[in-house]
Amino acid sequence: MDGTLRLADFAVLPRLTGAWQGQFICLDADAREIRRFHALLTQEIVDGRWVQRNENTYPDGSSEVWHFFGRPVAKGRMQLTSPDAPYSGFRMLVREAAENVVLLQVWDVKTNAVLATETFTLIDRDSRVRTIQQFAPDGALRGVMVVKERRASADQPPRKRSRNRLNDSTIRRVSSS
Repeated sequence: MDGTLRLADFAVLPRLTGAWQGQFICLDADAREIRRFHALLTQEIVDGRWVQRNENTYPDGSSEVWHFFGRPVAKGRMQLTSPDAPYSGFRMLVREAAENVVLLQVWDVKTNAVLATETFTLIDRDSRVRTIQQFAPDGALRGVMVVKERRASADQPPRKRSRNRLNDSTIRRVSSS
């Protein structure tokens, strides 16, 4: 190998690729449940870059979509970016922490305040658990989210159209920058 960092050579991230579906359970700072919603995440390595699409569907039938793009910055570390607000104002660093655990840390670009810490724990090839701790700009705990996910199977019904879709040429342009 020539010393070039390649996502395909990471220990955990390649095992996270694919489509994952699950339900977010959102708790406030006092651990009281405040909402639930369905999520479908698609994570791929395309031309050596991380390409991720998050689609959240809420109980009222509305949905939102966000896109994330990553590049390796060190062995076992990846920098994420997003063209979509509010994530476009965040600095996001992914770190492989163990043979089945990935950590995502999120900071506000302007203030450098820690906004979130997320764990992805692979239980087995087809199931994982995510936990997200969210913080206010002053460091106070805002809430916690727990997501139990399974790989989405090919026989799932088609998704409904949602707002905030990027077309393929936009994804290629953003992921190559």
